[in-house]
Amino acid sequence: MSRFTVQTTICLSASAVLMVMTELSATHTSRLNYEIATGIFCAVFCLVPILLNRLRIMTVPATLVLISIVSVFFHAYGVLLMRYDLVRTWDIFTHTTSSVVVSLCAFYALLCIDRFDKGMRTSPLMMHVYIILITMTFSVVWEVFELLADNIWSIHMQYSPWDTVKDFGCDALGALIIVAYAGLFYRYRDPDELIEDLDLHPGLVRYLEAHSDAGQDA
Repeated sequence: MSRFTVQTTICLSASAVLMVMTELSATHTSRLNYEIATGIFCAVFCLVPILLNRLRIMTVPATLVLISIVSVFFHAYGVLLMRYDLVRTWDIFTHTTSSVVVSLCAFYALLCIDRFDKGMRTSPLMMHVYIILITMTFSVVWEVFELLADNIWSIHMQYSPWDTVKDFGCDALGALIIVAYAGLFYRYRDPDELIEDLDLHPGLVRYLEAHSDAGQDA
């Protein structure tokens, strides 16, 4: 079975299971609109790698696909079946895996920018710094979203100030995991090989190169 077929099967299966879970949750329990919307959003998100491939925008690496599906699936499972409330460590797992996804996306994006933007040459050390900064920025944005959601929809995404601090710690851990991965990547792999495997759409490559030229002209 080809790599794409395996990825497609995983994405479609996860999306189908999440849709069934969302339907059962909406039908047999008194779930909130937020929780149902979360289930639907996560089910649709599982199809993003397939969409990116079909539109020939890029081929998402298998590692990123697997981690993303695991992260999204367990987040939706936790929301729909109250695992965030019933299992104390559930939030730790989902925050850590989610930050790993964000950090890995940041790493791949920075590699592409570094490759096609002639004005940017990033050292491995600065790459690690960028990964941490980007991930923690997303972490702050998410915590602000949780605060707004609690006040707008009267839900309980944030339980206490300690819960927020714990989330930041989990997000930092996820970033450090990818920093360690990036260090091994630079030692054993050629970034150009990964970028070739991404099979970026020519239009996306032209955009990055044009952005580079614009920056140099300025």
